[in-house]
Amino acid sequence: MDHDKSADSSQRSSPMEELPAFLTVDELAALLRINRDTAYHLCSTREIPGVRKLGRCIRIHRETVLSWFVGQDRVSCSTRKPR
Repeated sequence: MDHDKSADSSQRSSPMEELPAFLTVDELAALLRINRDTAYHLCSTREIPGVRKLGRCIRIHRETVLSWFVGQDRVSCSTRKPR
């Protein structure tokens, strides 16, 4: 079989496009590569934008989080002293 690799790659969607429009906290944690508890903490302290609580469920708007994350161009400086 002769496959055209360029046609196959153009039909694939990026991992970001495969995510639902509204993320769960677990999906947010996986996306940001952070601990689940950290994701819950960031949501509860409103450090993550686009968070909505629906009853007992928390949902996070994917596009809002991605836009926010891309705009985070500053690096946190630790005040801890090296050992």
